[in-house]
Amino acid sequence: MKRSAFRAFFVAAALLLAGCAGAGVPAPTSQPAAGTEALTARSTASGVIYIAFEQANVIEIYSQQGTDQSPTGEITTGVNEPFGLYVDHARNLYVSNYGNGTVTIYPFGATKPAATLIGLHQPSQVAVDPAHGKIYAVQLGLPKIFVYKYPCTSHKCNPIGQLTSQESNGNVEDAVDDAGDLFVDGYSDNVEEFTYPPSSPTLLQVSFAFPGGLTIDKHRNLIVCAEPYESQDYNQITSYAPPYNSSSMNWTFSVGGLITGCALSKNDRGIWGSQVYPPSHTDGADGEEFSTVSNPPGQLIDNTDQLLNQPADGIAISPPSDD
Repeated sequence: MKRSAFRAFFVAAALLLAGCAGAGVPAPTSQPAAGTEALTARSTASGVIYIAFEQANVIEIYSQQGTDQSPTGEITTGVNEPFGLYVDHARNLYVSNYGNGTVTIYPFGATKPAATLIGLHQPSQVAVDPAHGKIYAVQLGLPKIFVYKYPCTSHKCNPIGQLTSQESNGNVEDAVDDAGDLFVDGYSDNVEEFTYPPSSPTLLQVSFAFPGGLTIDKHRNLIVCAEPYESQDYNQITSYAPPYNSSSMNWTFSVGGLITGCALSKNDRGIWGSQVYPPSHTDGADGEEFSTVSNPPGQLIDNTDQLLNQPADGIAISPPSDD
């Protein structure tokens, strides 16, 4: 079960939040960089955006500055139907390869993987808990969350354990907060929380049509980027504060397409999202507009847009929000 992918229009939306200060966990040791190649983005931008194109088997790299840019680099080695993307504190990029059941790991500035997580079914996303030395990989079509040792410093790393989700069809996204609590979402429009040390999940009072992205800010707010119900004409980004039984912030915006991923920028100052258009959508130049919402104070604005003309899936920001 995969998300439908159409002609893509990448939208970066800046979300200006109040009270974003907070300390992250200590940065872990970087992955080995042996056998890697330099990227243009490494020398031209301190902050980059990674976009996964599943059908084209490529990860494209963009600067966080400017609009309507061309890629500054790309990654193709080790990529096989890339789905979800993740960047850890050491700026290593994790690519969940739906096509061959692996997650390839690229040190910042590399186009060849330094390590690979193996033994997966159809991986869709990973989340890293550096404080407890864990990597969690969720899978489409399989309610098993595989656990790996962090960092993976071998050429190939096998799982060291697994967790069982209540979602029989598998999970789409996952995220870990700085306490080590794991959050996963699935096809049944819900989010589960595994409190550290993880064992059995708790079903949260969070609902949406279909998960497009899941992330956690420094204050342990759970941010869900969701696709609309068929009766709605908008996408939705919702923030849930602990204990996650009601939303604390909610932003809706006109549906130019279906949101397929989201990521927090450095210091939690913005949310970047990837968005796809259905085949009937033809007004790409106008489809990226967002409405402004203030409930409570916050503003969702159209910040940067890129016409990519390819099916797009995952998105990741480097450096990550809590780097």
